Amino acid sequence: MTFRVGHAREDGTDFYRATADSPLTGHREYEYDEPPTREQVYSSLADDEAAREIDRAEARADGFREEEPVAEESHIYYSLRRPVSIGTYPTEGMVQFENYDSRAYITEIGQEAWGKLTYSRELTPQELASYELAPDTPQITPIREFFDEDGRILVGSDIGLDRETGQVNRRRVYQAVQIFEDRNRNLIHAPVIDRNGDYLDREFLYSAYNRYVGMSHRQDSDLAPFRELIENAADMDSRNMTKAHLQDIYTAEVYFAHCNGLNQDQIEYMVVNSAGVEPRPARPRRNP
Repeated sequence: MTFRVGHAREDGTDFYRATADSPLTGHREYEYDEPPTREQVYSSLADDEAAREIDRAEARADGFREEEPVAEESHIYYSLRRPVSIGTYPTEGMVQFENYDSRAYITEIGQEAWGKLTYSRELTPQELASYELAPDTPQITPIREFFDEDGRILVGSDIGLDRETGQVNRRRVYQAVQIFEDRNRNLIHAPVIDRNGDYLDREFLYSAYNRYVGMSHRQDSDLAPFRELIENAADMDSRNMTKAHLQDIYTAEVYFAHCNGLNQDQIEYMVVNSAGVEPRPARPRRNP
């Protein structure tokens, strides 16, 4: 943002001119009788941006879609914590952005977002963390997985369990969760293990491990036949969690069952009973 002092053409009196740039409205100039504050210029720019959004909304309502210039090599990001506005995004390389009417679930990132941003460059991990943005194809470092002597994958509560004595060593599951959270900081906004290395309780640790397994396998092609089932389960689940959180839980549930040899009918029946989801019409409900 820059400021310039000039003279009015009509009567030669002094006026104060401020210029500002926005990815939504482009270059703008404003004139003031008194030296403007930064807040005044921001307010003028915000009014122009709001008017621009209203014009675009009315155009969409009339069936007209405005063509936006997009760079040949574009990078898409989503704003996770707030609508896109001044000061909420890196300005270098910004091409355009779109705010949603409300927070919306984004399939590509497996969580909810307030808006979509397009850049002509790739943002740095520091920028993603500072502005709480997520790329449309997030790179997740998978969590470590554990197996028993028969090659069956273990859920969180079975890791480190001595079945003869019933004693549990939680060191391995703790380390797996801690490493996953450290390597995926831009995706984990509420870590289970705090800065002091503490966590709430063992059930919280186990459920976090299972959910992180789900996050690690969101895009698995082997789970493609279950995508609709997982989404419906998350919609039907009444627990006070975000849809993204619930989808990761059900993705893990399906993944564990699939790895341990359950067939599609058995997996669908399992999810139907745990979330109250109606089975697909083509597959009648089975009795246990």
